[in-house]
Amino acid sequence: MGLNNNNNLKFIFKLFLIVCLSHSYALTTKVPAQFSRNSSLLIMNANNGKIIYSYKANTPRLIASNMKLITTAVALNTLGPDFHWQTQVAYTGSIKNDTLDGDLYIIGGGDPTFDSRALNEILMHIAPIKNINGNIVVDNYIFNQLPSYSMLKIDKYDFDTVLPNGFIVDANKTIFNFTIKNNRAIISSNLYGYKIINNLKVNHRINHCGSLVNLLQYKNNEIEFNGSIAPQCNNVKLELNMLPYDKYTTMAIESSLNNLSLKLHGTIVFAKSPASIKILYNYKSQALEDALIYMNHYSVNLIAMTTMLSIGTFKQNSQDNYFTAQQIFHTYLEQNHLLNPKFYLENGAGLSRKEFVTATNMANLLFLVGNSAQNHNFEKTLPQSSESGTLENNFRTFGSRAHFKTGTLNDTRAYSGYYYSRKGNKYIVVAIANNINTTNPKVIINLDRWIASILKTLK
Repeated sequence: MGLNNNNNLKFIFKLFLIVCLSHSYALTTKVPAQFSRNSSLLIMNANNGKIIYSYKANTPRLIASNMKLITTAVALNTLGPDFHWQTQVAYTGSIKNDTLDGDLYIIGGGDPTFDSRALNEILMHIAPIKNINGNIVVDNYIFNQLPSYSMLKIDKYDFDTVLPNGFIVDANKTIFNFTIKNNRAIISSNLYGYKIINNLKVNHRINHCGSLVNLLQYKNNEIEFNGSIAPQCNNVKLELNMLPYDKYTTMAIESSLNNLSLKLHGTIVFAKSPASIKILYNYKSQALEDALIYMNHYSVNLIAMTTMLSIGTFKQNSQDNYFTAQQIFHTYLEQNHLLNPKFYLENGAGLSRKEFVTATNMANLLFLVGNSAQNHNFEKTLPQSSESGTLENNFRTFGSRAHFKTGTLNDTRAYSGYYYSRKGNKYIVVAIANNINTTNPKVIINLDRWIASILKTLK
């Protein structure tokens, strides 16, 4: 049953509003000076909605990847936890013995988790075909519009700049692995058909592993590394959005063809599939719930943006899936009293200077979902302190009792989720800080200490 149609939840929400109006603050704490102007904090009893502590909770602020929690809630309510993206393999022409006289089609369904292993799997299922006397046609046109992002800073080959696509392999991610052995730098990668020129020198006078992307030059089918590298770079992985989409996809398909000894006598092209195709294999992604767990644990922006578009694509047969997704999000938030005047849905991932949310908005969302049929599915997606994902090294003194989604931009840090006290009582926690320097570890430490000082008082 959808959240908006649940009469019991409507009653709970009315009760929640009554409790909120009382503004019963049970705690007091001194706000650190560096967070006093640009921060919000709200602690709420997750069972009855009673506000335990509130500081500037109605001020709209950027929430970075905490935005993924809104996307998670809307996706679970709209698509359901058992939704699957589908990728199809089809053909035109005829198959005789081991030869296809025609074109082979890969028809993308928008799966953001599709990888090289899945590509090998779908091409294995075209057996007994070993020769393709035609082209491989990639149909990646399921999304007719794409979101935007408005980050404060974009680094060279920034992986966060990968946008959704109807068919995308390995999230378009180029990976370089660095190993220091016998005073030499060794580089391996997931690239196929590209030449890597390694001119790196190990310099023991450098005592930290800096930005390795600055040592890279990419031209045509050659990647050259020049300069000095520190011993501390041993076992470092560099993940980049380096190759243009068409080149990465072509490379991935060529690599799979080579692995499976399939011979392509034509080329790889990108075009819409005709109605006359014959389906060979239908590949289903993992369930949406599993994708959302991975998304929130490791703050995967591509999954968030693709999920947002998928809500507009698969919920309605729309000519503009981005606009439709915005409408569905807006309706969900409006009907559940979660909007503020500064909110604008840009990409659903938090890579935005427009997605403003108040601590009260987020706490209300956590309260509503926490009292819905999707509570278990939703809470499973949250990292746990000292255990998993982006929260593995935060709030360690609380064991695994803090279940928070983290969010970080250059000037923003946010936490939203649930906290279980030693006595087993459940609380909603939302903390947002804007206009801070998140590249300074001391700033994050001080913010965490402020939050922890309040958590310690919760019974």
